[in-house]
Amino acid sequence: MTNKTSTIFTISILIFSLAMYPSFLNVDAASMATMEGVKVQSGTIQSVQDPGIGHETHQLAIILPPSDKVYSGALTYSASEPIQLVALHGPLAEGEDTGQPIWTPDGETKFALTFVDPETAMGTWMFSGNALAVHTMKTDQFTVSYSVNAAEMSPAMMEQDMMEEDTMKEDTMKEDTMMEEVMSPLQQMKSGVKASDVICKAGLELIFKAIDGSAVCVTSSTASTLIQRGWATQ
Repeated sequence: MTNKTSTIFTISILIFSLAMYPSFLNVDAASMATMEGVKVQSGTIQSVQDPGIGHETHQLAIILPPSDKVYSGALTYSASEPIQLVALHGPLAEGEDTGQPIWTPDGETKFALTFVDPETAMGTWMFSGNALAVHTMKTDQFTVSYSVNAAEMSPAMMEQDMMEEDTMKEDTMKEDTMMEEVMSPLQQMKSGVKASDVICKAGLELIFKAIDGSAVCVTSSTASTLIQRGWATQ
């Protein structure tokens, strides 16, 4: 992270902390835990006026505050009224804000905005971003109870994951060449095979993604790494 980006990030944390945390963050410390890069958190919070420029008449409740790590996981929520789901990505470097929706508290610290409107007060959302929030376009406060289970990945971890993913792809390609008669886990599940009944090619191990229970065939070393990080189960 460059010094400029680091400074922008620090400013954004201060803005969120001073503007919002004291007035609405009401989560028991016992309900929060981070184990081996996996954050498990639940609670009930009340919204405040959205501090974003152009959002002054809206309400916002931050569930996961801005971080230099990327959160990736599942949010389950139940609110007092229909809400919108928000993931922020950034802060962005200069010039990266062109051509995409932006959220900014001061006109300088800018985040790319993922905005989803399910038109419902309860549900589950698979998300990824540097911050997670829920939102309404009303001036009245709302309350939301939530549970979130998300992996926290630093830029270094993301780079490592990409390398591991490339290795996994190479392993899969090699196995595909050697044993073309065995379908991939995805193909087997699409054909009606249960995840627990998926057959892996020789030399690969069957594991299940923690996020959705789908089957994946990987090498033994990759399986151990993913299970240790909480991203997969056996």
